[in-house]
Amino acid sequence: MKKIRVFLIFILLICSSSIFTKEISCTTITVTPGQSIQNAINSASPGDVIFLSSGIFTENFTINKRVSIVGSGDSTILRRSTNNPVIRVTSSGVSGAPILLKSLRIEPEGRYGIEIPNGQSVSYLSLENVKVVGGNLSYTENEIGFKVATDASLFYLSIMNCSFEYCDMGWYFAKHGDWLGGSIVQYVTVENTSISNNDYKGIYVEKLSDATFKNCKVYNNGIKDNWNQSWNGGFDINLKGMAYQNLVFENLDVTGNGLGYKEGAGIMIKARDDGPTYGAYPASLSNVQIIGGIFRNNERGIRFGEPNQNNLGPTGVLIKDSKIFDNMKKYNGNDGSIYGGVVNHTRAIVDARYNWWGHISGPYHPSLNPWASGNAVSDRVEFRPWYVKLNETTLPVEGIIKIINVGRAKRSVGEIIQETNSSKL
Repeated sequence: MKKIRVFLIFILLICSSSIFTKEISCTTITVTPGQSIQNAINSASPGDVIFLSSGIFTENFTINKRVSIVGSGDSTILRRSTNNPVIRVTSSGVSGAPILLKSLRIEPEGRYGIEIPNGQSVSYLSLENVKVVGGNLSYTENEIGFKVATDASLFYLSIMNCSFEYCDMGWYFAKHGDWLGGSIVQYVTVENTSISNNDYKGIYVEKLSDATFKNCKVYNNGIKDNWNQSWNGGFDINLKGMAYQNLVFENLDVTGNGLGYKEGAGIMIKARDDGPTYGAYPASLSNVQIIGGIFRNNERGIRFGEPNQNNLGPTGVLIKDSKIFDNMKKYNGNDGSIYGGVVNHTRAIVDARYNWWGHISGPYHPSLNPWASGNAVSDRVEFRPWYVKLNETTLPVEGIIKIINVGRAKRSVGEIIQETNSSKL
């Protein structure tokens, strides 16, 4: 009875929001296993709610108008009937009344869970309490939780309380790298979402701008061999062919990604401007903020730029109030690039002041902090001052911050360690 009451309240809220978008009313269409979701969509009017009862629905369907697809949680399971994506989205919502997927479990089994197909430009799509769960097998990058095709664009995407797990990749946003401009994914909000246990990468995106990830878990991605296994990891943001901006990562938990793989990392952020293709059609990225969160026990913690390519950016990178530790080499070869908690392969400076590096002595750097025992940093990473307590997240509001030359003065818990000489190369 309680679930029914909550659902009715939810329907009233959706219908009320439709009033403000000039919809006179909305209808709820109930679909049970064995009935067709596509038929329900085809018969619905914009703004209607299609309620899927508990059970298994084996069907591929396309959302071609502004509707809400609402299930009963984990007990509403969507599986494909043909070798195509379970759900394709080809229509748009509007501000305040998006296309909504809510309280569903999607099992793509070797294909895409949700796809924005080629040639589409979709706006205002929301996912709430949606789980996309792959199987035990690997499908060579064919089992994707959420795919945006090469020539498709997506604007105003909201993902709340969702998970993308056990796929080849949780997300794949594809883009051509051999011409300027083209498709884009822009204005994205992701909160309280898990992107974990995916075979190769948690997310791999070649187009993304004006996006915020908040309170997300990124666990144990990049755990299986494949043709491109050197780059296994958590988030691989590999931007191509245009100018991007404003990526914010707030209070993420990034743990156990890319372990044992040559170039593995928890977070990889690149704006490609290297080589004959990317050099001719360069991408740029400005304003990257990593605020708070934990980055631990990854092959590398956070890496900027493509190794050995000397990229111009991203620029305007800030890492602050984060806990970065125990990101250590597990790969058994000796041909990988630089290891550490924060690694910068670009020509820009990364501002990584005011973070905890796993030890009171701060991050190790062979020349700038050679006595330290904390997680290492590369050149062009500004790391002084740093926090010397694990749970330190704010500056003292009273007293004087002590300036200490590392290796010359006694350190005490609670102080912020800072040197007077430069901390960047």
